[in-house]
Amino acid sequence: MDRDSKNDEAGARLAKIENSELTIERDRVTQTTYRIRNGGESPAKLLVKHPRIVGSRLFAPPPGTEDNVGTGSALVPVSVGVHATVNAVVDERVTERRDADWFSSEADRAVSDYLADPKSDRDLVQKLSAAWAFRTQIDKANQERSKLASEMATLSRATEETRENLRAIEKNKTAETLRQKLTARLAEASARYDDENRRAVELDAKLAELRVQFTEGIRDLKWTAPPPAPQPAK
Repeated sequence: MDRDSKNDEAGARLAKIENSELTIERDRVTQTTYRIRNGGESPAKLLVKHPRIVGSRLFAPPPGTEDNVGTGSALVPVSVGVHATVNAVVDERVTERRDADWFSSEADRAVSDYLADPKSDRDLVQKLSAAWAFRTQIDKANQERSKLASEMATLSRATEETRENLRAIEKNKTAETLRQKLTARLAEASARYDDENRRAVELDAKLAELRVQFTEGIRDLKWTAPPPAPQPAK
């Protein structure tokens, strides 16, 4: 039997909103895989004694698993056929709370899942949905602004290169045709840059307004997730 473990994080759940600050819950996941090989001529059944992580809970354990909290272990039943190999995976999770940026992907997942849950508080759903509409617009405007900034940087480099080329042939009287071509290119690029700069100013003003609207939308929100329902005794 071989044993291997890996760690990860999973999930994002809304935990608390207060003073315009967001708290979410995530699960610290430890998955232990037992790889069991049967080299015999008969099927085998065995119990794998798995040492439990303190404070964790089993997530979707293999059928028939006995979680012995008192002994700090779990008994995992495994059946292995003749000359077969079976993997038994024990998934343990510890819930951790942390502050989250409203514009992080974890916040988006936690809030979106909450809004989609029919069991969620309807008053909070209504108010949070209104604020989230502004957040969605902010995301879209930020993406457009980033794209615009990239285009403006490219135009700026191209414009400066054209100016340098014009300076290089400034005293060359035989390069009039090329000078006219470069001058026209410079004028076109400058006009495009001015247009995009105006668009950038408009986007910045729009973003400022949207951020204020979002801030106002979450200002008075106050909510704490109810405690989990008690688990039946085993």
